[in-house]
Amino acid sequence: MRQSGGRVVVVDGSCGLEHVVSEVEGHFADVLAHGPVATSQSERRQLLRYANRAFVVQYQTFLTRSWARALGDTSDVVLPFSCECAREGCEEQIDLAVADFPAPPDGTSPPLLASGHGIYETLAS
Repeated sequence: MRQSGGRVVVVDGSCGLEHVVSEVEGHFADVLAHGPVATSQSERRQLLRYANRAFVVQYQTFLTRSWARALGDTSDVVLPFSCECAREGCEEQIDLAVADFPAPPDGTSPPLLASGHGIYETLAS
């Protein structure tokens, strides 16, 4: 990575979590400040689904390798997925087997919601 001019943050236990987070935030601060942001619950829900789906794809891809099949399949892997209610500040997670994650297309499959959470829309959405 260094040969390509990329910045490296060493995570070897010699620095605390706060230091590592500060380094990563500092590195991406400009991009995050000027990048696109979700401005509605609908957009936040889409981003949450995108992030959840990325975990599903990573595990599906990993488990296709012949040496990984001994670890089980997507029904054996349970992950904490983010609640897709899209309420600001919601940090609830749902433990779910990768195989049980709603199938695509994501635009028509139901959102993954924590217990007691429903689709929440405000007039600003």
